[in-house]
Amino acid sequence: LGADGAKPKILKEFITAGYLPDYRFNGFDYQGLGEYVHDFILFSLEPTPEGGLTGHDRIPKAVLDKARQVREYIGFRLHISVGGGGRSQAFFQI
Repeated sequence: LGADGAKPKILKEFITAGYLPDYRFNGFDYQGLGEYVHDFILFSLEPTPEGGLTGHDRIPKAVLDKARQVREYIGFRLHISVGGGGRSQAFFQI
């Protein structure tokens, strides 16, 4: 059982995910990756002590627009991670 008491879902297929850190955005082949993954994760925004998010400049609008465009064509799920890699200091406060 999960932490909430729910039974885990049994997947009917294997799910693959790709993770792209902000320092690798330039020249990345989004369409090529989209052919192999179900979920695509862009790294990373950072929580603030007040409960907000900062670091929006790490994921330029052009990068997000390109990922969204390819997502519409290929059909993967697009996510943005929060924290990680030295960007999680405020989690304990929120």
